[in-house]
Amino acid sequence: MNSSNFNKNQQGDPVGKAAQKAGIDPQELKKAAHSGRLESYLEKSLSPELSKKLKSVLSDKKALQSLLDSPQSKELLRRFGKD
Repeated sequence: MNSSNFNKNQQGDPVGKAAQKAGIDPQELKKAAHSGRLESYLEKSLSPELSKKLKSVLSDKKALQSLLDSPQSKELLRRFGKD
């Protein structure tokens, strides 16, 4: 998916930006997160390299805590909880 598929609201949305970088649909990402099937959606949607990196970070407590403490992650979590 390229950036021409995103409207102006999605371009300012951190979820939309993350999805764009990963080449996945931001609305499908949000639906997967809200339905509790985020892990399986990401496994199917991400490249093997990105999937491996994500699993590596999620299995490392220090790396995960560092990721969760970032302002970007806090904003993503706030937005996921809001929608």
